[in-house]
Amino acid sequence: MNISIEDASALPPSSPEILVAVGDIHGRLDLLEKLLKKLDRRLKDRAYKLIFLGDYVDRGPDSR
Repeated sequence: MNISIEDASALPPSSPEILVAVGDIHGRLDLLEKLLKKLDRRLKDRAYKLIFLGDYVDRGPDSR
């Protein structure tokens, strides 16, 4: 099941923990921080797990 961040906050409280997969950060710490803040705002007190896939570093200014 694919749920966007906007849709996830509408899930009933009895729903199981939400799984959020993030792919290919490519050293873009600025965008990752923005995404994490958005997740916290949208999901509020909901339990969720983050899974990071793909490339962490290689292009962005914060690759190191």
